Amino acid sequence: MVFVALALGVAVWWNIQRTAKPATLTMSDAADPSAGTQRIAPSEETEQQPSAGSELPIASEDAPASNIREKLAVLPQVTGIRHWSSATSSTVAIDLKDQVQYEAHRLSQPERIYFDLHDTALAPGLFG
Repeated sequence: MVFVALALGVAVWWNIQRTAKPATLTMSDAADPSAGTQRIAPSEETEQQPSAGSELPIASEDAPASNIREKLAVLPQVTGIRHWSSATSSTVAIDLKDQVQYEAHRLSQPERIYFDLHDTALAPGLFG
């Protein structure tokens, strides 16, 4: 859990420091594809909308809120988000209860990156 948060923080710092031409964002390759790390190329100037398959269910008459809570309880939880900055960098650490698959994307104007954490839920007490 700490390793994943540290890896995400290092990736954020590395991308912020990089001002030259775009390159491939490289995370450590894992032999096991479920290990939560992968090598991906950043998407240039594109914002991606969440796919319909990744949307969380919405409470309705057919699916009571308790059923939705039960489904969300089995997902890895984001338990905290920490950040700190210095004159030359910013670091963000995301605390997770388990390893998760993720994608890194890049946006421009202003230059920034974001991580899409697949199949996760916010822990109680976090808002988002």
